[in-house]
Amino acid sequence: MSKLPPPQARPAAAYTAALLALGLIGLGVVGVQELLTRQDWVSGKPWLSTLIDNAQHATPASWALPAGIAAVVVGLLLLFAALKPRRATHRRVPGTDDAWVSPAALATIAAVAARRTPGVVSADARHTRRKIQVSVQADADRQLEGMDQAVQRQVESQQEGLSDMPISVRSRKVTR
Repeated sequence: MSKLPPPQARPAAAYTAALLALGLIGLGVVGVQELLTRQDWVSGKPWLSTLIDNAQHATPASWALPAGIAAVVVGLLLLFAALKPRRATHRRVPGTDDAWVSPAALATIAAVAARRTPGVVSADARHTRRKIQVSVQADADRQLEGMDQAVQRQVESQQEGLSDMPISVRSRKVTR
């Protein structure tokens, strides 16, 4: 069996590429306007010719140095975004090479399993990259001592074979 790479998030440069694509579209519009006015298909002055004529008489302004520094910083940020590795979005199912599960799915399974535990009024689960946190509201008539362990066992039995992520349970009493 081949070992597949994990599913990955969209690259950080994807958003930058979309913005740059919009800029290129704008540049294309300017080029088309230049062509249309130079061929006398439309009336008006060409934008690029006017810009070049005005640039020949320009002198450095006081804002040019800070703008240049800002452009270098933006360029470095774009370079960083292009080289930044993509983040893995799923975890490999233990014992397999080609099955993956997302931490969000594991958190949903944990919340549903916790709600099925006797004495649980409501349950919610959140995930991080490294663990699943289950918050449980238990019936006020029940003792909290064994509630955390019961919920932990229930969640682990539901996720058996799917994940080896650690699970933490926090319970509190709620009155109805």
